[in-house]
Amino acid sequence: MKKVIRGKELEDCMIKAITLLGDTVGTTLGPKGSNVIINETEVSPYITNDGVTIALNIASEDIAIDTILTLAKEAAIKTNELVGDGTTTTLVLLKTLYLEGLKYVKEGINPIILKKEMDIVVKDIVQELDNKKRKALAEDIKSIASISGNDEAIGDILREVKAKVGNNIILKEGNKRGDEVNYLKGYYIDTILASSFFFKDTKEINISNPKVLLVNDFIDGINDINDVFNYVAINNPGLVIIAKDYSEEFIKEILNYYLDDGLNIWLLKWPGYGEELIDIEKDIASIVGKSIVNKCENITLDSLGSLNNIIINQDKTILSFESNDYIKDRIEKLKQEKDKEQNIAMLTKGLAEILVGGLTTLERREKKMRYEDAINAIKNAEYVLPGCGIAYYQISEELKPQNNAQKIFKKALAMPIKKILYNAGGDEAILERIKESNFQKLYNVAQERFEDIKDTTVIDSYLVVINSLINANAIATLLLTTTSLVINENKIEREIDKTIL
Repeated sequence: MKKVIRGKELEDCMIKAITLLGDTVGTTLGPKGSNVIINETEVSPYITNDGVTIALNIASEDIAIDTILTLAKEAAIKTNELVGDGTTTTLVLLKTLYLEGLKYVKEGINPIILKKEMDIVVKDIVQELDNKKRKALAEDIKSIASISGNDEAIGDILREVKAKVGNNIILKEGNKRGDEVNYLKGYYIDTILASSFFFKDTKEINISNPKVLLVNDFIDGINDINDVFNYVAINNPGLVIIAKDYSEEFIKEILNYYLDDGLNIWLLKWPGYGEELIDIEKDIASIVGKSIVNKCENITLDSLGSLNNIIINQDKTILSFESNDYIKDRIEKLKQEKDKEQNIAMLTKGLAEILVGGLTTLERREKKMRYEDAINAIKNAEYVLPGCGIAYYQISEELKPQNNAQKIFKKALAMPIKKILYNAGGDEAILERIKESNFQKLYNVAQERFEDIKDTTVIDSYLVVINSLINANAIATLLLTTTSLVINENKIEREIDKTIL
């Protein structure tokens, strides 16, 4: 059972969906934007001003409106995936582009022609923005992080962290009031010791220049590692084995040699599952310079690799090493894959672990989201533009519309700065002063003062600015060229029945 929605009914649904999304998320734009409380069933309510988080939590009981909301959210999600920031700006632009475009469609303009014109205008605007961009400086990192995270302290921390380890950052909730940064050198894995008795009377095992045996198999007894065991028994260089698992008899036998005879053998198990485990295995194999043995019968003395140092504590195992050709080859392969920055970092210059502090779980969670925004923003900050929506606004003011699409963009490009000022209680007089300065001055909303455009710390990532525009236009033109919506009425009835039950 299908229902087809067309004409005025579809138009009303689209207007409601786009307005609901744009108005709700738009209230958070800028340093003085408001927050939104999110109430999810899985976790306790929390407060955020993160655009994509808010957008993803907006839904409607009307399945037609909800369908359009889902499509519209794609603009925000796409921007977030590509550059990690700018989702709120995307939705503010989307709302104006769609509503202004709809006026011309209702007047009889062919939506397909209008779409083509809008796509051309976007390319021209991107080219204009490209001409205005400049290379980011070290101080710009702080500015971008401070603006995106809405906190100068976040900017200070991330400027220092990026200078030391680049984008290799791990973010966690801490248990103190203030934020902490730990710099981690070496390769880290979760500690899974075969027995806690290996710790003896200490909480940490520190081993210098150990031999390492990597086995992707179940080790049943001493006979499985006979040659290696005899070598260690004679030379006692210190041996760390990482295997899939061990028999209870094997663990007890090794512990007897370890505790009673002082034979230095430690048994670890591989951590992680699936792709994560495969990456860990390949990374550590490159570090120790030996392939993983897949069957115990293939274990020989030649299977032994080596490390500079290994530290095993209750939570983490840290491998210290010198770079080698195997690691270099592994890094090149990781660069060809997605989302492997953390692996590359541990194989190169290390990681920074930021522990986000706060008095309450709610405070830490909200600040962690702002850190995430800031981290994502600085990842794509090779080039920058003046911030606070002024880059768009200048193009809007300079634009002399010659077709309908240019008229639409002239209005849309002015909306981000107007929304930022509105959220901060500003007025049109600020815009007039910016224009009078021939766009050589910018209004710093957080500090409530005008600044010279060349000296201002209010800047945006170039990639964030252009992707916000491109993605907003893509969804707006998609909706403008949509004439029908087909929904499953059975689904509606099932959802109602589920609610009743």
